[in-house]
Amino acid sequence: MKYTEVGLYADAQISQLNRHYPYCTPVIWVIMPNHIHIIVEITDKNTPCERMALSVVIGGLKRSITLYAKRNDYEFAWQTRYHDHIIRGNHDGKLIEEYITNNVARWDDDCFYS
Repeated sequence: MKYTEVGLYADAQISQLNRHYPYCTPVIWVIMPNHIHIIVEITDKNTPCERMALSVVIGGLKRSITLYAKRNDYEFAWQTRYHDHIIRGNHDGKLIEEYITNNVARWDDDCFYS
């Protein structure tokens, strides 16, 4: 998978999430041409609501990438929602990690592949 300029920027922003959100650690991610998969660990148990903390992180990430795209005149848009899932246990985590890791290999079968 070869990243566009927006993809490279998104990758850099994800890798630095912990600088902006100290309670958040990106564990694994892949940037696809039309979507992103990421496992984020919320590490601060004092965070009042993990889902709320996650929505703040995702909102900030989307905002940063959108502003970058607009400043550089790239045609870019996000889906209006994102899918989240709380990983419950090692088995669940392993399945999701495998899905993310193998997503690039399945890109040729994606309905948006051209």
